[in-house]
Amino acid sequence: MKIYLLSLFIILFSQIVNQKEPFTAKDLQEMNRISSPVLSPDGLYVIYSVKKWNSLTDKSYTNLQYSSIKTKELFDLTPKMEGVIDSTPFFSSKFPDYVFFMRDGQIRYIQFPPTDISKDNSVLLTNYPISINDFKIKKDVIIFSADVYFNCGNDLTCSAELIKKEENEDYKVYDSLFAFHWDTWLVQGKGSHIFYQKIKLDNNIIVLDGEANDITKGMEINCPPLFSDNSNYDISNDVTKIAFSAHHRTHNEAWNTGWKTYYIDLTLMEKPILISGDKEARTQSPQFSLDDTKIAFLSMNIPMLEADNLHFEIYNILTNKIDIISNPLDISVNEFNWINSYTIRFTAENIGQIKIYTVDIKDTTNPIFTQFNTNSKIHSYSLPFTALKNKNVLLSIKAGYDYPDSIISFENGEEIEIANLNKDKLNNFELSKPELFNFTGGYNDTVYGWLFKPTNFNKDKTYPVALLIHGGPESAWTSSWSYRWNPQLFANQGYTVVAINPHGSTGFGTEFREAVRNDFGGVPYEDIINGLKYAINENKYMDRNRICAAGGSYGGYMINWIEGHNVDDFIKFKCLVNHDGDFSGIAQFYGTDELWYEMTEYCPKDKTGCKPYESKSIREGFEKFSPEKFVQNWKTPMMVIHGGNDYRVPVTEGLSTFTG
Repeated sequence: MKIYLLSLFIILFSQIVNQKEPFTAKDLQEMNRISSPVLSPDGLYVIYSVKKWNSLTDKSYTNLQYSSIKTKELFDLTPKMEGVIDSTPFFSSKFPDYVFFMRDGQIRYIQFPPTDISKDNSVLLTNYPISINDFKIKKDVIIFSADVYFNCGNDLTCSAELIKKEENEDYKVYDSLFAFHWDTWLVQGKGSHIFYQKIKLDNNIIVLDGEANDITKGMEINCPPLFSDNSNYDISNDVTKIAFSAHHRTHNEAWNTGWKTYYIDLTLMEKPILISGDKEARTQSPQFSLDDTKIAFLSMNIPMLEADNLHFEIYNILTNKIDIISNPLDISVNEFNWINSYTIRFTAENIGQIKIYTVDIKDTTNPIFTQFNTNSKIHSYSLPFTALKNKNVLLSIKAGYDYPDSIISFENGEEIEIANLNKDKLNNFELSKPELFNFTGGYNDTVYGWLFKPTNFNKDKTYPVALLIHGGPESAWTSSWSYRWNPQLFANQGYTVVAINPHGSTGFGTEFREAVRNDFGGVPYEDIINGLKYAINENKYMDRNRICAAGGSYGGYMINWIEGHNVDDFIKFKCLVNHDGDFSGIAQFYGTDELWYEMTEYCPKDKTGCKPYESKSIREGFEKFSPEKFVQNWKTPMMVIHGGNDYRVPVTEGLSTFTG
């Protein structure tokens, strides 16, 4: 009897010892966030920015760090100073011994490798009267974007004075949209412009050479378009040309996705030349080929649709002609860079992952697409780049639901970690391993989803279920590490997590993605419910009597839709969580900032630009899948979370949900 009790104690004690503490939201926010990696000119080091939050002081810092590609050692480049943000590191071939970066809206530089990091040894390069948004540098030329008043021309002091005056005003006057965008009230007569600035070496100090020149002067545009970044402008390798994409600040800005792409020859300094033609759909992300004879940019086909597939178009500077690169893979290009004058490497979503591809465009009528083979079947790879001195080494940022963003390299077919800044921290926790599953959904299509077992899983127990619904709807649960909707937080609280990619999700083909248009609560809802049923039937440890669903944006809309349709005999949701979700299709149309979304998503698939007052049938399209129509069925307890600065889905939608 004593032996039995001792054995039982040993078994129970070993189970307790093996159980790790749950991974919490606080733990998530305390992690190191890595971004913007660049390679040193000699190919020996990778430099990047790292953001870190201190829970004790509720303050954060972002400093520059670097890793040796050979030894994998990690070092600081700039000091860790709370409240200071050092970001966007760049090298210049003209000044290879320095790293240029952003701090407090200006550009600084620091010697590399550093001799002493006990203090801040960086040097202020620019000291403009206005803040810089972002920048790029090549050789002795800097190009940067900054918010200016259109009537100030090249006079940055003029813009600075008007910006100061604007900050002291307690009113704004509008006679056209946008009035606000995302979370910011906009100002008429103002936008982001691209500036050209030369630099030089003077007594061993890098200084500005002349004044900053607004190459977009006289254009009422946002360049780069609002809330995009320096991927929407580029400078040629011989620093004589600049290409950029811009959103024109016209009367139809709020219902127009037609970003235009231009280039300008700095040796002529004539007006920018439009290279994207008269198309009304979006173009973006121009980038010069290595020999500066071509500009690759990304393009959509459907006007007013912000989630259409992006494909390559190649503008030939010498012939003034464009080649459209057809894509037989039916995938949308994310980010890209030129490998040589005829080959481009890019990334794209494909069935729940971001994968790496190359395309050979030597024959533009018959491009050759190739997928790069990676070691993992459940992780994503982004921002691929090569070492200048060793083209056989490919570096990338690897991420997954169980793997925070880290820099890795592929060498001779082997994947090697260069900088994983969270490994030691995550060793203290158990992370759930993501499982990709599929089932037959609407239209008899194969639909995919992710499943996460609860941590400290016991196959003999049953567990509550958290159904997570993504936003968009043209988005996806793609293997990544998130500091917002992270499935690990739910799995570490004892939930089995199910995340379905229903019709409308990206990375599963054009037809699959477009199925959501004018059918918000139709086949996507069918996919979500059937996918949840499939997962429960296949995994008996999932308790169908304890299910909670949560979602944001379109996911929040779907929560409201579920609330009005929670009548399934097999699945009855016990609770719902709505984060910034739509309540009324009509109210959302009149209250949102980006009208192009409403005017396309509620349209029949063969047209765009629909307005609810246009016809009875169009209005019915706005109302058909409006959760407001089913409030009489609402019974399930719901938590409503809504931000007052969400101008995409105004706070009145959250208040209306709460009222309902």
